[in-house]
Amino acid sequence: MRLKALILSLVFAVLPLMAVHAEATGSWTEVGFEFNNGNGYWCIGAANDQVMVAFGSMGDGQGGTSPVTRRSINGGVSWSPVTLPTFGGFYTIISDIQMINENLGYAAGGELGMTGTLVGPMYKITNKGANWEVLPSPIDSICMGSKIFCLPDGLNCWVTCDSGYIIHTYDGGTNFNVYTVPNTELNAGPIHFINENEGWAAFYKTETIDNGDGTSHTNLLDEGTIYHTTNGGSTWETLVEEELLEYTDIQFIDSNVGYLTADDGGYAYVLKTTDGGHNWDDTGIMKDLPVGSDPSKYPKLFYLAGIEFFDANRGWAVGSYGEPEGSIMNTPALYYTENGGDSWAIFPTSLQDGSAGHGGTFTDVDFLDEHMGFAVADMMLLVKYDDGQYIPPDPPVDGDSDGDWDGEGEAPGPEYTGALGEPCPVPGMNRSDTHDYPRCDAGQGSEFCVFNSDISYCSQTCQADANCPGEWKKVCCRPLTINGESQNVCVFDEEMCADSELLAGEWYSYNGQVVGETCDPEDKPPCDEHFGGDFCVATSSPFCSQMCDDDSDCQGGFTAGCCNGKSGSTVFCQFGAVCNPEPEDGDEDSVTDGDYEESIPDGDDYVVDGDVMADGDQGNAAEGSGGSCNGSASLPSIFVMLSAAAAIVFNRRRK
Repeated sequence: MRLKALILSLVFAVLPLMAVHAEATGSWTEVGFEFNNGNGYWCIGAANDQVMVAFGSMGDGQGGTSPVTRRSINGGVSWSPVTLPTFGGFYTIISDIQMINENLGYAAGGELGMTGTLVGPMYKITNKGANWEVLPSPIDSICMGSKIFCLPDGLNCWVTCDSGYIIHTYDGGTNFNVYTVPNTELNAGPIHFINENEGWAAFYKTETIDNGDGTSHTNLLDEGTIYHTTNGGSTWETLVEEELLEYTDIQFIDSNVGYLTADDGGYAYVLKTTDGGHNWDDTGIMKDLPVGSDPSKYPKLFYLAGIEFFDANRGWAVGSYGEPEGSIMNTPALYYTENGGDSWAIFPTSLQDGSAGHGGTFTDVDFLDEHMGFAVADMMLLVKYDDGQYIPPDPPVDGDSDGDWDGEGEAPGPEYTGALGEPCPVPGMNRSDTHDYPRCDAGQGSEFCVFNSDISYCSQTCQADANCPGEWKKVCCRPLTINGESQNVCVFDEEMCADSELLAGEWYSYNGQVVGETCDPEDKPPCDEHFGGDFCVATSSPFCSQMCDDDSDCQGGFTAGCCNGKSGSTVFCQFGAVCNPEPEDGDEDSVTDGDYEESIPDGDDYVVDGDVMADGDQGNAAEGSGGSCNGSASLPSIFVMLSAAAAIVFNRRRK
């Protein structure tokens, strides 16, 4: 039986819910959620439970959206921006990420310009996600990478591209093979290999239809095709074709058993084969997944972000219920099976029946092993599965003792946790060497971060040397002039402890959120008095701000700001893309009509000393919620112009 015929017979079939079995004893918990129109993760690659890299879009609060690449070295609790190499294009899209270890990974994507894709389709990631290198393109007509798969050796990687291309590196990105599947008119889909020779790739076909009103929509065509190779990709055999399916993920356990996730533009499915991909319905394993006890809350499983199987029987499928344009109003769906997909159970999580606006459309999933996994969604939602049995791998070994981890970036330094005496990030200075340090942790005795132009560390007040515990460095209690006031603090520097003249001069410290960072309007005062500004701007994404006369007054935090926020006669700092919006009315200034009175009504009152603004619509976040992370209505004009190219990443959102 052909796949789409079977789909039609199962569209309204619903399996009964089953209890979750003992093997899946962990739980899914929320790690992060950043509510702002336009925010969203598109893909994630995790090296271990601490180091991970993600790509997505970030809303600027004024209706614009920009791509963003981030990395975390503390399990997703906090993130640092990553600057990707650029070659004069408009922006870079990363569509898929796979981390081999914490110092080596690869990504599929490319940089878009006026003439098309400028560089791509493969990137190499090193140094805990901090360094990105565009690998040389092996073809003259550069293609945008869609999906990537690498073997654990970190040498063999395959990337799928449109026009039927499959790019293969067999030595970690130095040399490449270029292959094509038989049908070069298809959209690139997922790819998977079980060794350096045998693999499978799934392609599909869409068309863009002009609506006649300046907008367009995308239709899925019945040209979905699955290919198989036994020689590393040199030649590809067609296994299945002419299916009305868009494939999102593929995984094979061995030469016979494999799984696919796909959707037909309305419903999503898990497919299984037991004969190497020739047939995907001979065992009857192609099921609508259960929709829960209340169908009104789970109207339709429309998208599956991916699957992760640990053997032929045990695995996860991660998707979303709702409507393709519903975004955060959709319901996350986390499924587990122990019998190879014969039956599935919705895994318990508070996200299923959470408060409105706290759901999400899952976009990617990455499991480290059966004990630990991550999934990402709209609004920068990051959830983690953990059963308490995950064992982190040993760090890579510098085999030739040359200090560069065998070419995989610089050897990482110590793992800091924000404990007393450890380095901390410095706000308001050109100290890029500190940006990876964690904030000081009060739970570990760190009251604040103290710093000057040369050194920074987590410290606390003291009366004598005995009040300064720790073995990090020589510890002593000394008077310092901090933020213009003299106070005794713990000093963690042997030379400074021995020579008081080295302690002279101005020192600074902070112990709360600094200007430009998020804040809690209900916690007064929510911002550090020295670097957090005068008040917390109460938008949907509150941020610490201060009154200003020019842009130089807004540079004291970790993020550069601009002096263009207005509330009545008060001018205050704003941050992010709102500081450089595109003019829409031909004015010389950077803001339409030269002001922000349209978004911040005059006459709104606020009080400095930690009080918040009254009406909730000021600052750098638009009112309301919803919207997709790639919705063209919220993108800057250049994003709209190139939205068709961006559809390679997220064409699940069809009308």
